[in-house]
Amino acid sequence: MLFSCKGKDIEDTQLDNESNKNELPLWGEIKLTKKVYLAGEEIQGTITSSLQANDLHLFAFSFGKYYTLDFKNSSKEMGFKIEEKITKKSGILQILLYEADDLIAHKTINIKALNGDKLIENYTGPKTIQLGSDQEAMVVVIPKDKFNNPVMEDNSVNFNYKYPDAIGSETKKTDNLIALKTLGHGKTIGKILVGANAENAFSRETEIRVTSAWPENFVITLIEHYPFADGRQFYKISSEEIRDNFGNLVTNGTRIDYIVSNGKESLAKYVSYTIGGRATVLIQNPIEETNVKIYAQCGASMSNVIEIQFKKSVVDFDITWDNSKQELNLGPIYGLLNQFISDGSKVELELDQKLLKSSETINGRANFSLDNLTEGVHSATIKVGGLVKVFQWNVRKDENSINKK
Repeated sequence: MLFSCKGKDIEDTQLDNESNKNELPLWGEIKLTKKVYLAGEEIQGTITSSLQANDLHLFAFSFGKYYTLDFKNSSKEMGFKIEEKITKKSGILQILLYEADDLIAHKTINIKALNGDKLIENYTGPKTIQLGSDQEAMVVVIPKDKFNNPVMEDNSVNFNYKYPDAIGSETKKTDNLIALKTLGHGKTIGKILVGANAENAFSRETEIRVTSAWPENFVITLIEHYPFADGRQFYKISSEEIRDNFGNLVTNGTRIDYIVSNGKESLAKYVSYTIGGRATVLIQNPIEETNVKIYAQCGASMSNVIEIQFKKSVVDFDITWDNSKQELNLGPIYGLLNQFISDGSKVELELDQKLLKSSETINGRANFSLDNLTEGVHSATIKVGGLVKVFQWNVRKDENSINKK
């Protein structure tokens, strides 16, 4: 915004006391009772001019807003005042005297903020840092006075902080309206609590979490298992307490991957998360006789390897082909105790080395409907409970008989 003064343009952002002396016309003047004002303080002053009062207009300009000021009509000095509600904001305030559209006098005032007297804004980040790393957290505060103005530069701010095993404090000065404090991870996992105050202004407590470092290598143990090939059963593996190189338990929720392999390739991966430093997992039994190896890892940290042997859970079963129904019937299927195996046990069938099907047992039996088979000899490989049997039969379209083998 530009103001016109006797044919010259004066930019309002450059209106200062020096320009008052060198550029202002002699036929208008603004006088103040003080040079420095604080936020919320009433400003009093006088104006003099060779013009009549009725021809003059007085304004206060602050943060993009104009305020009309009243003054006492007098032949000499005319008094005015600026109320507290206009001076609450710290920063530049200008007093402007106009005759019609011409600026004939002005004063620039720098209003200072008061001392801190309000809740301090604080910003913290990151909220979590890792023990043994180069990470630091920073707490930034903005002390304000009762009118919500940031306090003056070089104002003292006291930071108080508590580590899990230590307490400390430090005084910082405001710079560019803020004060900041950096905090390292210390020596122990837990919480760092931080508070700040400046004069009568106080912050809320802020919290920084120090988490454990990366874990050391650890040990896993087989807790319980059913050592037979039965996909309805599970075995349980748990880690011992997992700690970092500082001796701290790893943070709850640390991911542990359990890898299951046959010694040559990985068969499956199970994910667990630590609680109290331990990670437990339930792994499904294989459905065929085999040996498996299990180990766990977390990043670059590894566990020992556990090897488990799974035996057949099925002793024997019969297989028949019902040509009239185009159906392959299995059963009864006997378990280790000469009993029917449990309902829901998985049965897999590979037909002519191509088609794969699966079914589940009910009352010790399972059926496969094989419609539209061509005439001739067919072969099926059947797996259940670790036992594998191969069955061959001859399909004849004109024959309603049951072939057995």
